[in-house]
Amino acid sequence: MSKIIVLMTFKSARRLILASFLRLVTSPIFFFVPIMVTLQFGAFSGLILLCSLLSVRAGPHNVTIDDTDSSFNYTSSPAWDTIVWDQQSPQPLNGTNHGSTSPGAEVTFKFTGTAFYMYGYKWSDHGFRTITVDGTRTIQCDGRQGEQGSRSLIFSRENLTYTEHTVVIENTGTQGQYINIDYAIITQNTATLFPQIPEVLQLLPALD
Repeated sequence: MSKIIVLMTFKSARRLILASFLRLVTSPIFFFVPIMVTLQFGAFSGLILLCSLLSVRAGPHNVTIDDTDSSFNYTSSPAWDTIVWDQQSPQPLNGTNHGSTSPGAEVTFKFTGTAFYMYGYKWSDHGFRTITVDGTRTIQCDGRQGEQGSRSLIFSRENLTYTEHTVVIENTGTQGQYINIDYAIITQNTATLFPQIPEVLQLLPALD
């Protein structure tokens, strides 16, 4: 009877320790943890091997979001196109981008994080675009100024509160002047665990 109680207590503690470990997200660096568990209680003998390659990333880290992601919402009128020009070098991220030559064309980008960096194609035939962050008109920038060419930085904002933010970029140039969106990079503070915790926790019943 005492062996059964000890075994049950050990299994419960083992499950708790493993589950707690998988939720450990305080380390600011990547690390890898191999685990091997071997159990033996008298006549009952078993060998359980859990060799899982885990990578925990915590603290600020950047995430790249392509223009085709659902985080981007483009107006249908004025419309956007997905034409990729031959002169774009390097080609846009994943071979996709959104562009428009119509004044009033808008793209709304929503994300959760503390910073964002918006990239796209900029050239001499581009015009003005107005950026609004969380309902506040932030700046009107000129696509003909600053870094030019493919994957150029359009606008960035840092030191934001860690919450959901809404960025609206409107083409405020004249008819025929381009605006182009390729991708965004956002900074998040949450931890990422690979493989995902729910998937690994599915292994726990096998330890009973």
